[in-house]
Amino acid sequence: MAQGPSPSKKSTAQALILAFKNGDFEKVDCVLKEGTSANLQGNSGETALIEACYNGNYKIAQALLEKKASVNHKTKNGFTALMAASQKGHAKLVAFFVKA
Repeated sequence: MAQGPSPSKKSTAQALILAFKNGDFEKVDCVLKEGTSANLQGNSGETALIEACYNGNYKIAQALLEKKASVNHKTKNGFTALMAASQKGHAKLVAFFVKA
């Protein structure tokens, strides 16, 4: 039987995602430099990249992509980073994904 992330990984994922939601680039940068995966997931399968795109934070999205964040990851509901940026009307992020 597969198990979910360990409690420490889960709390790290939540902290990273919260920093992205809040647009706290300095904290995000610090956490990524410590070696935390850019692909950690929250309870619903959301990643920091999806949250950054949902909130229109281009700078954070770029930092995540530099750390190999998955652009194709889907939440439990099938939601992707591109869909998040598109749904919220963040044209700069949408254009970035389309060009990539």
